[in-house]
Amino acid sequence: MLGHIHWEIDLTNPEDFKKILKNIRIYNFLGAKKITVHPSTNEKLTEKEIKARNYKSVKKISVFCGEKNAQLLIENVTFPPFNNVRGLKYLLEKVPSLGMTLDIGHANGITGDIWTTYLKALSKEIKHIHLHFNYKENDHLPFFDTHVLYKIFDQLKKSKREFTVTLEIFRTMKGRKYIPIDGQPRREILLEQLQIIRKADL
Repeated sequence: MLGHIHWEIDLTNPEDFKKILKNIRIYNFLGAKKITVHPSTNEKLTEKEIKARNYKSVKKISVFCGEKNAQLLIENVTFPPFNNVRGLKYLLEKVPSLGMTLDIGHANGITGDIWTTYLKALSKEIKHIHLHFNYKENDHLPFFDTHVLYKIFDQLKKSKREFTVTLEIFRTMKGRKYIPIDGQPRREILLEQLQIIRKADL
């Protein structure tokens, strides 16, 4: 069981902070041992201020997770200062109990560090993987090219680390259009992707 706080929730907003704690209580009841959050940004603030506000919130949330026998994980995003190793390392070093969720799609060809850079620099801190295909800024897609999927798993194996992995697929393509998917269509695509992984013995 894995917990994931919605990416639209602002860690630095007092009202949203209450929602986060409520979510964690629910995940705790369900037995989650890892809970992922997205760091927040604010165009009106400097990078230093953004980092300081996120640190203050992440520290409190991580302590609360620890009390619930779970580990808080911070996810790399597509906006600065948390779209690179330096930005994430700031939080990981200041909050020793914090781990990381590596979102490969976010870091694969989208502004910021590429995912293998995180894997090399923060291997010990990475506890969970979000896996989805991206085409430039369009992400959370199925892996249409199995060779890309195989290369990712090959790199993960070479790291000699064990991770939990979530297939985070919310959209697909029809022609040149990106179509949101849910319910049975999404379930079928996820099962197809799992079959590809199983057949390749990844």
